[in-house]
Amino acid sequence: MIRADCDADLAAAMPILNRAQAALDTLTLADIAIVKAMKHPPYGVRLIVESVCVLKVQDNCAMNSILPFAKNLA
Repeated sequence: MIRADCDADLAAAMPILNRAQAALDTLTLADIAIVKAMKHPPYGVRLIVESVCVLKVQDNCAMNSILPFAKNLA
C-alpha cells in the first residue's frame, strides 16, 4: 500500500522534475551574471537560485557562490 502510494507520487513528480531540468539546461553564463550583479535580489530570484542549486546538487547555495556554480553549467 505505501509502496503503491509512493510510486504514484513519484510518477506524478517525475515529469515536473524533467521539465525543470530541461529549463535549467537553457541557462547561460549571462543569465547567471545578471543575478550575480543584483546587490539584493528579490525573494523570488533567491528562491529560484536555491532551487537551481538543489537541482544541480550544489552543497553551498548562498548567493555569493553563484559564479563558481555557473562554471559548472556547461
